[in-house]
Amino acid sequence: LIIGLGRKERYPENIGDLFRIFHNMKSAAGFLKLDPIIKLAVLCEDIVEEARVLQGPASEEFIDWLLLVSDQFEKYRKDVENDAPFFTVLNPLIIKVPHTLEKE
Repeated sequence: LIIGLGRKERYPENIGDLFRIFHNMKSAAGFLKLDPIIKLAVLCEDIVEEARVLQGPASEEFIDWLLLVSDQFEKYRKDVENDAPFFTVLNPLIIKVPHTLEKE
């Protein structure tokens, strides 16, 4: 889904699917009271909501950011699966939200 955002013809469907994924992750994490996952999912949902009104394709910066986010969620998944006492520290590069979401 993320890599497909670089293709204009796949952008609308993929960005909509990603929005729903982040929304569902936020809801599930809220039910389970998994605060780090909730916070990251809310951030992602907000950014992807902004990207939904664009025509695409996504900028490389946005795609790279989403890949970092995906890696972070995978780390969180492993933390939950392994009953880790703490969640993995957030990758600080995720805080640098991309300024440009769409290729110019």
